[in-house]
Amino acid sequence: MTVCKTCFKQHCRWKDCIGKSWYAPSEIFFCSHQCLWLISNLDTLLEGNWPIHPEGVAEAPRTQKMPSHHAPYETAEMHAGEIEARIGKRLNGRLLNTGVSGQVLIEQIKNGLPDGRDITRDDLLSPAKDALDYISGWSRRGQTFAQFMEYRRRKETRR
Repeated sequence: MTVCKTCFKQHCRWKDCIGKSWYAPSEIFFCSHQCLWLISNLDTLLEGNWPIHPEGVAEAPRTQKMPSHHAPYETAEMHAGEIEARIGKRLNGRLLNTGVSGQVLIEQIKNGLPDGRDITRDDLLSPAKDALDYISGWSRRGQTFAQFMEYRRRKETRR
């Protein structure tokens, strides 16, 4: 898995990273923290808007060597589409890729925590963690969710 810039700056593994409260589009590498953040802001992204920075600090305008080939709303919609593709397409209300685990992940993120703080990987139930690890992992394209879970079970029995 590609290390996100937050993990890289903190010199830590992604499992030890605490994440951030907001990400710029250029910072998205689909680590578990970023996937949680993207899912929690999925409705805003689907509308074609990037979530507003919580501190209200505007990003400094970046000078680009080349003009962007995307409209401003396309970046948000592309990230939303990627998250939806990673979780799975819906057919009759069921998720095809991650199944029940993906639905548990989405519901748990949408419901949030009782004390109002942001949800982290440690707060998730086991099936939701499995789905999050699958959608943020490097091996997602090479195997199905069922193959991922079988590999994980075999790996745990070896320990």
